[in-house]
Amino acid sequence: MSQAGDFQKNDTFNTDNGTATSSNKTVSILGGVNVQTSGSGSTVTIKALQETTAKTATYTATADDYFINCTANSFTINLPDATSLSGKIYNVKNSGTGTITVDAYEAQTIDGQTTQDLFQDESITIITDGSNWYIV
Repeated sequence: MSQAGDFQKNDTFNTDNGTATSSNKTVSILGGVNVQTSGSGSTVTIKALQETTAKTATYTATADDYFINCTANSFTINLPDATSLSGKIYNVKNSGTGTITVDAYEAQTIDGQTTQDLFQDESITIITDGSNWYIV
């Protein structure tokens, strides 16, 4: 639950001489947090990208996902088009008992392969260079 003064996902900040303010809030970013900025002119939108998603069936990752926890069953995690997400990182974990297949978009690859299988308790961290996906 948020309290008055807490930042919310997709808060918008006005900038003046490099200082970001929004209703007298201060921007503090802890280490390890990925931040995406977008906008033009004097308004910049700051959006935290570390979203946690629990899945039990086939799922296509979104730009907002960061950690995808596969908690049950065998299924596929489909990756989005790498060309639209240069620098995007996903962490996929198989915390269930099935096999999770991480599938690159169309002809794109993950370290040269079109898919990567994760067995129980395995995980993978991948990043895109804007063309394909790479295991980190």
